[in-house]
Amino acid sequence: EASKRMIDISHINKIPTLDVEVYLPYRGPRERAEWLEITAASVHRDFYVKNFRIKEAKDREIWTGCVGHGLSRWAAGFLARHGLDFDEWPSSIKSIMKKLPQPPKTIT
Repeated sequence: EASKRMIDISHINKIPTLDVEVYLPYRGPRERAEWLEITAASVHRDFYVKNFRIKEAKDREIWTGCVGHGLSRWAAGFLARHGLDFDEWPSSIKSIMKKLPQPPKTIT
């Protein structure tokens, strides 16, 4: 099971960048394998606000942040865990998708 822990955000300097990673079985045992990062979220606080001299109309404090999702990485993680056989996928996914789309036709 992936690591689960509480994050202390009681002070402004403790707000972290959060990374979400997925285990890929073909990379070896969970405990030793390199996991694949699929999402990251960062709070920049006022770093970019100060450097780009961004102002708010009522002069309130502004923070920035970002989040990034690697959709192809999510797909790779799902397929690494559940395989390519649609019939073996979790029933919750199959009930939503019903069937896989046909692959695109290519010119050969």
